[in-house]
Amino acid sequence: MSFIILASQDLNDGLKFWAPYIALGFICLIIIILGIYYLSVIAKKKKKSGDENKLQDNFVQLMGGSDNIISKSMKGSRFTIQVKDNTLIKQNELKQIGVDNIIIMSDKIVLVINKKSIEKFEKISLN
Repeated sequence: MSFIILASQDLNDGLKFWAPYIALGFICLIIIILGIYYLSVIAKKKKKSGDENKLQDNFVQLMGGSDNIISKSMKGSRFTIQVKDNTLIKQNELKQIGVDNIIIMSDKIVLVINKKSIEKFEKISLN
């Protein structure tokens, strides 16, 4: 019986001594996990931003360059672009980046965008 009392007293003394170090270890672990999570979120945002810039540059080139584009508007899945010369449009490449259908009129092009790509195309700035 006295052995159990001595063992529990040693355990209490040990816990009192090590408790601040254990708590500090848990706090450091939480900070490291949050730091890794934060860095991964930043990396994803930078990658998305880079992809959007690439899409915008590529899109302008596929539309015949910035000199060929007069104006743009987007309503739902329809992206209407007024152009100077519609023969400069690269239709096959546009279909590869998320355009389902291309309607060519005399001075404007209507691109029907698939649902997955609408958000990307809404962010395109042509000015």
